[in-house]
Amino acid sequence: MDNSSTWQDIFSAVPSIPAAHTYCIAFTPRSGSTWLGDTLKRSENFGDPKEYFNVEAARYIISHSKASSLPEYYDYLKTVRQSNGLFGFEVAHQHIAKLVKEGFAGLLDDVDSWFCLRRKDFVAQAVSRYRASHTGVYHSYQKQQGALEETPYKQEKIARIALNLMAAEFSLQKFFAEREVRPKELWYEEITTLPPSRILQIFAEEIGQPERAPQDSTETAEASQLEKVSDSNSEALISQFKEQNQVFIDYWDEHRGQKTIGQFCSKHPIYAIKTQI
Repeated sequence: MDNSSTWQDIFSAVPSIPAAHTYCIAFTPRSGSTWLGDTLKRSENFGDPKEYFNVEAARYIISHSKASSLPEYYDYLKTVRQSNGLFGFEVAHQHIAKLVKEGFAGLLDDVDSWFCLRRKDFVAQAVSRYRASHTGVYHSYQKQQGALEETPYKQEKIARIALNLMAAEFSLQKFFAEREVRPKELWYEEITTLPPSRILQIFAEEIGQPERAPQDSTETAEASQLEKVSDSNSEALISQFKEQNQVFIDYWDEHRGQKTIGQFCSKHPIYAIKTQI
C-alpha cells in the first residue's frame, strides 16, 4: 500500500525562495571540515554545507543545477540546499582566490556569518595530508579493514605541506582583514571533543538563531559517522618532524597567519631549498 504524500505535497515542501541567511566555513585542509559539515547536515537544521565552489568536487551538482552562470548556480544552491531559510557552504583559500580573481567576489559579500576552521597542531595537520596523499585514504569510509599502508618519513614533503598550510592561513587572514570580518574561530582539536548538540549551539548562537539548536541538555543530536584515520605511523612521523625541526615549529607557533612563507624562507633558506618554494 502506498502511504506516500501526494505529488502536490512533495513539491510544495521544496523551497522556491533562496535562503534568507547564509553562513560560510572557511577552512584549511585536514582540519575536520568534512566531519563538521556532515554533523551540521545531520541536524537537518543547518543546510548541507559542502565545498560547492570546489569545481572538481561540485561538477555533479553544477550539471544538475541547470544554471548557465555562477550567480545562477549560487541561487540554485541557496534555494535547494537550505534548511528553513538557512544556507551554508565551505571554502578553502584557493576557492576564495578563484572566485575573487574571476570577478565573483560579490557572492562572498552575501555571507552573513563567517566561521574559520583550523588546526592548532599544524605538524599533525601536515602529516595527515601527507599520509592521505600517499595512501589515497582521505576519509574513514575509504579505509579498508586492517591498517593503512605504512608511509615513509620524508621531511621535505612534510615541510612543504606545512608551509602550504601556513600560506593558506595567511591568505585567509588577509581576506578577512581586507573585508573587516571577524569570523568565529573554530579549532579541530576543540570541536572534535564536543558533543554534537554543543556544536549546533555554537553555530546557532553565531548566526543569531538559537531556536535551531537543541534547547536543553536532554535533547540529542546525531554526530557524523566519519572517524579519524590517523594511527601509530602518523604519531611517529609527527614526533620525528617535531624533534628535527624545532626552529620551524617555534617560528610558526609565533607567526602563523601573520607572516608569509617567503619571509620565513628568507630567514631559514634551508627550507626554501628543500621544499622548492
